[in-house]
Amino acid sequence: MAVCRRCVAAGIRVESLPVFSGGAEAEAILVGQAPGIHEREIRKPFAWTAGVRLRRWLEPAGLGTEEAFYGRLYVTSVAKCFPGKRPGGSDVRPGAAMIRTCLPWLVTELALVPAPLVISVGTLALEQLAPGVSLDNAVGTELETADGRPLVALPHPSGASPWPHRPGNAPKLEAAVTLIADRLA
Repeated sequence: MAVCRRCVAAGIRVESLPVFSGGAEAEAILVGQAPGIHEREIRKPFAWTAGVRLRRWLEPAGLGTEEAFYGRLYVTSVAKCFPGKRPGGSDVRPGAAMIRTCLPWLVTELALVPAPLVISVGTLALEQLAPGVSLDNAVGTELETADGRPLVALPHPSGASPWPHRPGNAPKLEAAVTLIADRLA
């Protein structure tokens, strides 16, 4: 996967090589949307401000440091490469063609990493791991992946995401982190 160029071969615009981190011994699999512009440069997922925020959220679960985050988790995404920026400056959400092209990689990662917990980050990851479940209904509850593993959903930690700041969502986020902490204990 590290050298995959399937999207490029299919004419789908990407601006990096695949970005992921971790090994088969991981305690949990964390699945995000796609790498960002900074992640494409250093080839490490959640390595910039969203990653700092995510690790701050996950601190009660023992995942607050980079060492714990990258050491205990297999960190990947639905789209493996940075899809680019919009003219206004925000990241492009991976399109359906990119998702279809990358999805076999995610399916393989889930099969090869036997971690007993899956964590989705953001709506795109949740859509792939628990189709039909909204972020509002998922965060703070424990779901199940297609292969029967527990799934805990988190909102995207991007500063652009309004979800964590909406009324009533802070307790849901706290409950989700508690579920992760309990599973990793």
